[in-house]
Amino acid sequence: MCINRKLLFALAIPLSLCYSQRDTITYDSVSGDYIIKYFPEDEYGNKTDSAVIVLFEPATKIDPRVLCAAYQAASANGFLYNYTCSNGIGSHQNLVDFTLEFGRNILVIDRTPADGWHSTRENDIEEEKLIVGRRWNWHGDSGLKPGRSWLVGAIESNGLPGIVNAYFQGKTKRTILAFPDEGPGYELTLQLMQLRTFPSNRVVRKTIGPISPPASFVALSFLDTLISYTRQSAELGWLGRSRDDDCDDDERPDDGITKNIEKRLEKTKKELSKGDSTKARKELEKLVDKVERIWKRSQDEEKKHKGEQRERKQDVIMTGEAYALLLYNTEYLIDRLPDGKEKKGEKEKKGGDKDDD
Repeated sequence: MCINRKLLFALAIPLSLCYSQRDTITYDSVSGDYIIKYFPEDEYGNKTDSAVIVLFEPATKIDPRVLCAAYQAASANGFLYNYTCSNGIGSHQNLVDFTLEFGRNILVIDRTPADGWHSTRENDIEEEKLIVGRRWNWHGDSGLKPGRSWLVGAIESNGLPGIVNAYFQGKTKRTILAFPDEGPGYELTLQLMQLRTFPSNRVVRKTIGPISPPASFVALSFLDTLISYTRQSAELGWLGRSRDDDCDDDERPDDGITKNIEKRLEKTKKELSKGDSTKARKELEKLVDKVERIWKRSQDEEKKHKGEQRERKQDVIMTGEAYALLLYNTEYLIDRLPDGKEKKGEKEKKGGDKDDD
């Protein structure tokens, strides 16, 4: 590890004051730092009588948030993802790094505006030596101070909107973890590497980003994904559970927004299970219309209350994340359902052939 004595915080402690000569890493809940205590070895490989203490400041003393607005891009079958990050007022560091996780085997193009952060493509995300995704990083030199927000980056991709992880780092005072000439042993060094290696030393939040389309499309499985997106959107605060004022004739306002959407998807699933793609398509088309109505009402409410000081936060109707997840994935499913009219025509033709025979 790099030696930088200006950044070093080391204390020599007599052996008599130490409980043991065991190297340790301890988290200090008051300062939020890690206390690294170790006993250097002498020229003969024996631990010395004095402990060295070094402080490691994690880059997680932040309260980050991210908003994603996803729209269909001008290019065919593509989506534009815009990311606005904010750093909570209670943060103790400037927010300087934002990393997005996304699917593998999809096209991703940087569309970050000129006044956005520096953008760099990063390594594959691996699990048990299998590539399960990729990630893109944005960095701001000075970062976002507590209480500030900014459109940090944007990408264009042919990947469908899905729920992904976003990772954040704050700006630390000590940019280099430095030790005296005799640093810690192998085991402690390995623990320190684990503390600093991705995805450690980062704050994790959920957002939406491009994910890989199904390798083999199965309508019923994709419906389960849509149901999961609906439930997760409600849990993440992207979709309201309160009264549904955008009901269709077969829905009840008191059931709430989330439940009515789930029931519509369950009806679709029932029709598909019976092999009736025509009725399934009609259910999904109703859902698309409903999502558009809810989104419009949500935007109208935002404009209505913009700049107002309200005593309590208004119940969420639908955020841009839930809108993109439900609308674009539903349209993707509709486009891939069998055409009921074609099926009916094929059956009639087969019936006519039998009569001719």
